[in-house]
Amino acid sequence: MINKEIKSFVENFKIKKKSIFQFVKEGSYLSIAKFFNLILGIIFLKLLISYLNPDQLGRYSFSMTIFTFTNLILIGPFAASIKRFFPIAKEKRLLKSFIKSIAEGYLLMGIIFGIMSAFCCLILIFIGQFYFVKVLSLMMIISIIIAYNSFCYSIQNASREQKIYSIISTSESFIKILFCLWSLEILGRYAISVLIGVLATCLLFSLINTFFTLRILLIAEFSSSKEIQYNWKKKLIKYSWPFTSWGVFAWAANSSDKWALFYFDSPATAGLYSIIYQIGYLPIDYLSVIFSKTISPRLNQIVTDDEDITRIKKIHKYTIFLLKIAIFISFCSTILAVLFRKIMFSFFLNDYSQSLSFLIIFFVLASSFNFIKSIFSISLNALNLIEERIKVNIISHNIRVICCLLGGFYGSLSGVVLSFTLSHAFHMIWMYFVWNKNINLLIKNNSELSSQAM
Repeated sequence: MINKEIKSFVENFKIKKKSIFQFVKEGSYLSIAKFFNLILGIIFLKLLISYLNPDQLGRYSFSMTIFTFTNLILIGPFAASIKRFFPIAKEKRLLKSFIKSIAEGYLLMGIIFGIMSAFCCLILIFIGQFYFVKVLSLMMIISIIIAYNSFCYSIQNASREQKIYSIISTSESFIKILFCLWSLEILGRYAISVLIGVLATCLLFSLINTFFTLRILLIAEFSSSKEIQYNWKKKLIKYSWPFTSWGVFAWAANSSDKWALFYFDSPATAGLYSIIYQIGYLPIDYLSVIFSKTISPRLNQIVTDDEDITRIKKIHKYTIFLLKIAIFISFCSTILAVLFRKIMFSFFLNDYSQSLSFLIIFFVLASSFNFIKSIFSISLNALNLIEERIKVNIISHNIRVICCLLGGFYGSLSGVVLSFTLSHAFHMIWMYFVWNKNINLLIKNNSELSSQAM
């Protein structure tokens, strides 16, 4: 009896050891990739500041809000559903029908976005905004190609091929700098020139992603997939529609700060805001993405189609552990921002704007709140409780839009930054209460079912 228990313990330890090693390895790949992406992002930002005047920088930042629209409403939701159901499709040996459903979904997305863009272009031509017609046309093409690349990245991430994903994504950031630099030198120092450089990068990496994604799909589970018609479309749509439902509001929230400064102040102020945002907000946001891409596949494997009390408790345990890490990192980041904000600021901007360096602290706080909120979101997603996030996200995003517009109207740059931070804090606190209520209810209900079954 004792020998059996020892043998069982050793086998469980080996399984856990292997799982931990795999988790650390995947996390290491993503961490290294994000570190290099962060460095390359800083170089890219320095390039933009060096080549574009504040007005053109503001126009570039404003142009990127168009991509944010497609990412939050079309690309992002579908990519999230791919990552969620790829492990299930692989386990059920239904990858062929799954990939077919994804391809049909992306084709439909491209048609919808093309119609929307054509309609918007006609309106802009009618009102005489020809500059924005060029911008929208470019961003439409870029968004479609990015959507395809997102499909490839989702497959790489969901299949836990983090090494491939990390190398390709880092290479893309590096090549983007080169292409944008050449474009600026050849076409002139304009926001449009940067967008053309981004377009060239997306085209090149769509070919690279195709090659590596096909290699991933040439696995035993794919070639031996059952020829069974499974309704993946229904599952993908059901999972992704909540993301889309709040996507419009998320886009408005993520763009309202730039709109407020663009219209209530000037494109130059919007450009300055964009620089401070990238210094203060993006580093922790990158870390949040690492957590999401590393943790999501792991949690999705814990809870597949079969939910039980043991699996739910595991999710709860993981979430609390990740939450502690997120709070510790956020605290350390805020201290570093307080101590070194002037040094970080002087690297990008001239001495005349040193008085604005305190705004970095607010962006670090906002990014920290978003990081902690993302832990609750990942947990709810894994438990298929996405619908619980709809009301929270829609109302929180609307509050941020109102706050940023009011902040821009009354307080210009400082007003928008303060509104941005406070709205993030509100969103995080509300998401915590929703997560805590739902996971405890789920544990209670499943415990009662288990007791009745016994």
